[in-house]
Amino acid sequence: MEYVDTQFRLGYCYKFRVGVEKDDTKAFEYCKKSAEKEHSMAQGLLGVLYENGKGTKKDLEKAIYKAAENGEEMARAQVVRLGIGIEKDGSKFTEKGSSDSTKRPCIIV
Repeated sequence: MEYVDTQFRLGYCYKFRVGVEKDDTKAFEYCKKSAEKEHSMAQGLLGVLYENGKGTKKDLEKAIYKAAENGEEMARAQVVRLGIGIEKDGSKFTEKGSSDSTKRPCIIV
C-alpha cells in the first residue's frame, strides 16, 4: 500500500523542521516518492528543492516540469518566473484551466 499524502507530509516536516531535525535529503526523498504518484503539493515542493539544490543536485528543468504540467499553482508560478519553456514568439505561453481572473498564466513545457 502506498501512503502518498503521508510521504509528502513527512517530506514537508523534514524540509521545514516540524517535529524533526531539518534534513533536505530526506525531504527530497519523501517528496519525490509522493510526487511520482501525482501528489501535486509534493510536486511543487520537489520543484523548490530541485530549484534550490536542496537535498539533490540543482536542476531547473526538473524543478517544475511535472507539477506545472499537472496545473499545480506554485509550480505554474515558478514556470513563469524562471521562463522555462518560453519560446521567443510566445507560442507556449497560455492561460490554463480557469475562469478565475486571479489565475496566473502558465507555460506548457
